[in-house]
Amino acid sequence: MPLLPEREKQQVRELFERDLQNDVQIDLYTQKPSILFVPGRPQNLGTNETQELISEVAELSPKLQLQIHDVQQDRTAASEAGVDQTPTLILKGENAGTIRFLGSPAGYEFSTLIADLVDLSAGNVLLTEETQAALREIDEPVHIRVFSTPT
Repeated sequence: MPLLPEREKQQVRELFERDLQNDVQIDLYTQKPSILFVPGRPQNLGTNETQELISEVAELSPKLQLQIHDVQQDRTAASEAGVDQTPTLILKGENAGTIRFLGSPAGYEFSTLIADLVDLSAGNVLLTEETQAALREIDEPVHIRVFSTPT
């Protein structure tokens, strides 16, 4: 049973047809949930639902290229991408950089996912010129994490 109702699929499909300009690569890093509880090992809750959701979204436009990586079977790809948690979603635009989601971009985060896909496709950077200039002056790696919660 699909996660996205047909009405919402049609709305997103129309948005993508109108606003997606270039291809966006979607890499989903996931793993099959264990049937056993192992103390100290993450349970990877929601990985199946995340894979289904992202697959449904990717099917809504030929400009979205989805690749699914099982971190247990392809440890090299996960390591090279710096993925140590699942599910992890990495979005790459041709001219707009990379966005990474940890956890499932469902619920309140779904609209953020859709907006990010559109922005990456268009190469949009919604920052003032002053902010962009200041960011260009950074000459060392910076690790930024944004946490969100509906409460």
